Amino acid sequence: MWRKFVALPLAIILLCLSGPLTAVAGEYAGSNIVTNNIHDHEYGQNSYVSDSYIANNGDGTFSRVENMGDIILVEKYNASCRLLSQMTVPFELSMFGGFYSGANYNYLVFGQPNPSQSTALECVRIVKYSKNWVRLGYVSVTNCNTTIPFYGCGTDICEYGNYLYVRMGHQTYADASGIARQATMTISCRMDTFQVVDVQSGLSGMTYGCIENTGATYIDVADGVLAVADHSLVSPYGIVVSRYGNNASNGRFQSSCANASFLGSVGSATGYLSSFSLGGFESSAQYYLVAGNTNPQDGTSSNQNVFVAAIPKNGFSSANVSFSYLTGYAYGVMESTVTPYLVKINSNMFLVLWETREGYSDTGVVHYAFVDGRGQRTSDVKSMNGCLSDCQPAVVGNKVVWYTTNGANMRLYTIPLSDNTSAQQVYVTGQNRIGGVDYSAVFDFNYYINRYPDIRVLMGNNPEAALQHFITSGMAEGRQGCENFNVSVYRENYSDLQAAFGNNLQLYYLHFMTSGNSEGRNARTRINP
Repeated sequence: MWRKFVALPLAIILLCLSGPLTAVAGEYAGSNIVTNNIHDHEYGQNSYVSDSYIANNGDGTFSRVENMGDIILVEKYNASCRLLSQMTVPFELSMFGGFYSGANYNYLVFGQPNPSQSTALECVRIVKYSKNWVRLGYVSVTNCNTTIPFYGCGTDICEYGNYLYVRMGHQTYADASGIARQATMTISCRMDTFQVVDVQSGLSGMTYGCIENTGATYIDVADGVLAVADHSLVSPYGIVVSRYGNNASNGRFQSSCANASFLGSVGSATGYLSSFSLGGFESSAQYYLVAGNTNPQDGTSSNQNVFVAAIPKNGFSSANVSFSYLTGYAYGVMESTVTPYLVKINSNMFLVLWETREGYSDTGVVHYAFVDGRGQRTSDVKSMNGCLSDCQPAVVGNKVVWYTTNGANMRLYTIPLSDNTSAQQVYVTGQNRIGGVDYSAVFDFNYYINRYPDIRVLMGNNPEAALQHFITSGMAEGRQGCENFNVSVYRENYSDLQAAFGNNLQLYYLHFMTSGNSEGRNARTRINP
């Protein structure tokens, strides 16, 4: 994904949230980068490599690390979410494959296409940096049966001692019939000596932890035992967790696997296949935990509900998989969930986060709950205004942190590990607030100037002037200020608003800002076209 790199004057406003927005707690200097990653964790059949990350620096600070298409942006923040520094890291190959914040080092993964199927071409490069981003060296991966790296699903990375394990999708060399396959690939490297130790890139099947045609993949190496979880799109269709038989302390994994699979094909007489997604894979003291969402396995409803599946380490098998559902949207209701996140706090405490949709409309609400090492809920399901992105939430100090970007807006979100404190949202903006009024629900500077050439010519370098035009003229003209709000759609969808506001278009915008967005009203698509 190519991203726009634009400098704009921005400020951070800390907003305390507990359900509805309640108070402004402080104002800080913030980021000046424009990108868009909201809702990017949601996927249908295939996930993709994340562009956005939070890194715990281990010194009370954290960093935002983001792929900008041709450079890597690194911003450092203190515990109060104040921006401390900003820098960029250059690409080393043409494709971005992922970032990993290790215990003592940072790692970036790059790659490049190999259409000629050369065994000598460097398909993947894993680069090691200090926590202050001093480049320390790299590992080259060649001869790995790859024509396109990072293909068909996201990348997941973990470490054990000096060994780094990378799990990713790739497109293989063409077979005798000329067909190149999408599959998983696993790489292990010894990063103190910069050596490739093992590569698994063939199509040898689940017995060896390989999945041909996977929509999402994760890897874990807790306790020195290597395990992977995959959203398999072929037989066995479903979620497959594979545990390798050898210890990970030598960097090897070319041994047979035990497998546990679930979801997928139900009702063979009708050929029904359930719809589901895989959002996270972690290891507790006694269980492997998988977070995802799925509709009922009997096909009675299309509503997706969030679950946590637990597979015991002692008694690892498909027969022993247990489920805990965190939502219960039934047939006939409009609400449904999207791909959740799973965050490991410690070996017996995890956080699950998810968004909902009302029909096709974003609700602008994040739901979350804590679960224990068996995947059982230990807290109420709570909600906060906001959304998720392709940024995996990370533990930083006594809270979980992630961020979203939406054009010129950036938000840093935090959820405290103490259940007694309200969740928070750090709101980065500089051009969506005038006179204390926040227009972010209906206005995005980048969207506005790109949609309307006259605005781009007259005010493309002045975000405040563009917002002022939108307020004084654009609303009355029915101009669309952001992707999520179309005033004509909003007006047609709701007869109660038509009766109240008539032809005064500005009142529809203001209603959505103050009420409609939090109520989950649909301003993007016609409810009854």
